[in-house]
Amino acid sequence: MTRILILLCSGLLLLSPATGKAAEKALRLATFQADATPPLGSPLCNGNVKPVMKITTPLTARGIVLLGSGKPIVLC
Repeated sequence: MTRILILLCSGLLLLSPATGKAAEKALRLATFQADATPPLGSPLCNGNVKPVMKITTPLTARGIVLLGSGKPIVLC
């Protein structure tokens, strides 16, 4: 999945038009990773699942952000 996103973004960078104000309108790419593991004892699924008592596998949110002349686009 990560390789597909990198290839997609690379293709977008190659296809972006070059202008005199290239630095201002250049397409930029940023990556991020954040811990999304619920705290111990927190209720899950509106109380339908037992609260977390032990973390066996931490959860992470990972993605990329496309930055250009408009609003940023976030892909998770």
